Amino acid sequence: MKIYYFHSLYLNFNSSQTIQVIRDYRYLSEKGFDVTLSGVYDDEQSFNDIKEYIGAHRVKIIASKGISKIPRLISKLRFFIDVFRYSKQKKCFVTRSHHKSLEILRYRYFLPNSCVVMELHEHALPFLIQGKKRVNKRSYEKLFSLIDGLILTNYSQEKVLLDEFTSLPRYSILPNGVEAEQFSQAHPPASTHSSSKIVITYAGQFSSWKNIELIFQAMALLGERYQLRIAGGKGNDESKRYILQLTEKYNLTGRVDFRGFVKPDKLVCHVLNGSSVLLLPLGDNIESKYFTSPMKLFEYMATAIPVVSVNHPSVNMITGEDTVFLASTDPVDFARAIQEASCCEDSERIRKMNKIAANYSYENRARRFSEFINSYDEG
Repeated sequence: MKIYYFHSLYLNFNSSQTIQVIRDYRYLSEKGFDVTLSGVYDDEQSFNDIKEYIGAHRVKIIASKGISKIPRLISKLRFFIDVFRYSKQKKCFVTRSHHKSLEILRYRYFLPNSCVVMELHEHALPFLIQGKKRVNKRSYEKLFSLIDGLILTNYSQEKVLLDEFTSLPRYSILPNGVEAEQFSQAHPPASTHSSSKIVITYAGQFSSWKNIELIFQAMALLGERYQLRIAGGKGNDESKRYILQLTEKYNLTGRVDFRGFVKPDKLVCHVLNGSSVLLLPLGDNIESKYFTSPMKLFEYMATAIPVVSVNHPSVNMITGEDTVFLASTDPVDFARAIQEASCCEDSERIRKMNKIAANYSYENRARRFSEFINSYDEG
């Protein structure tokens, strides 16, 4: 069966969405699927990094250089040429939005051997998100009656869907994956003396719903021993200015080590290793509470370093108890959890955390994804 991912990607590894998709579908291709992705790029080296990562795997990327409207249209046209070239083969279209799902359904008459599956991510149900352009609930009810299936990327999404809808298509819950072996190489400092600095670390994007400011608020409540190491953003001046503004706002000059965007394969050695605590802030919003599948949570949990996260269903339904240190979005409570985690010497807690992470390896995710897709053949 052929898998077509019907969502245009920005083909650069500084995009967390692109990282997630490329990894997911590279591993899925190992289960006997031919995968086709599409998108645009503006950096030749970054695009080459993606092609190098894919290597000889059965993943085709249909790409156009340039990020304006015309390259996007060209990429989309080439994508559909490929689709109709193999119109008689069994195929599955994977979408991640309402409008893309409806668009591909319009072509279904010409593609009889196909199914449509929608992945749910942070903005999957915009009618629930304050300030987002709304597609009303009834439109989603109609869509769910037409598509063949849903991929939920967190258990907490199921809770919302069952509360909101009386009928759903068949679905599978497949949280984000992790290359556990790679992240298992990250360890805390060999020893911590009472006078030594405590490095707390965040790596990821700075989207508003992720509530990065919570880290700075907590840092302002912690002693001078605590130093913040932060990496991520888009690798541009805007990201740098954002961190500088927060540093100045909370009087943390000299205590913040901003390392910019770091390539995924360098994250362990250049950022995580040597940290005393790894941080996952989240906001008080539905994206954070129910719809995110925090890629960094799985990566952090595969390390030997204590983790502090906001205690939302999107997190605690994965971590359970006594693994990750959980806190509210109150800076005082988040700072309390950081202090507690920085003193942690509980090897059993780390072992339990690592065991959970191993269950979410890309290999395991691809196996479960493969079983779900193949069930349409059996049906």
